[in-house]
Amino acid sequence: MPLGTVPIERSIKRRKSTSYRMDMHPNDYVAFINAIRNGSSFEAAGWNANTNPSLIKTWLERGEILDDCDDFPENSQAWQYVRFFRDYKKAVAQMEILHVCNINVAAQKSTPHNWTASAWMLERKRPHEFSQKYIIEKITDQKVLDVIKFLFENATDATREELASLVQLLPSLKLSDAA
Repeated sequence: MPLGTVPIERSIKRRKSTSYRMDMHPNDYVAFINAIRNGSSFEAAGWNANTNPSLIKTWLERGEILDDCDDFPENSQAWQYVRFFRDYKKAVAQMEILHVCNINVAAQKSTPHNWTASAWMLERKRPHEFSQKYIIEKITDQKVLDVIKFLFENATDATREELASLVQLLPSLKLSDAA
């Protein structure tokens, strides 16, 4: 082996990890922010920006942690994380505002507009704020008995026989309680 050369295995081990550095081409940065602004998923926006989405997630987490401090020198690594985090949050807000405005404009005009697509987008992208909320209650044996009692009271004789055979299939319920 000539002097000054290092086996490939050792040179790979010695390389510094670049995952801590936010190294993104400006065009890719703009592509990511625009994709988020237009409603793309986080993963699709990351791949569109030629960057692994898990790496972008790490950068955003660091930016969120550092967001409280504003005393970073401009163009420092910490400042870049914070700027990226704020630009991301702004793009998400712009996407939401665009679709809320579409719904409001369509609601104010008498002609039908395509506001349903905006409503769909908001329900999917921001479910905590815009999706329908369903309350799921636990069904207990007592509630089942109440339903069966109601059905027995309002049923014909033939239906009562069918209900009685169904109740017998449920071992925890007693037919005497339901009748």
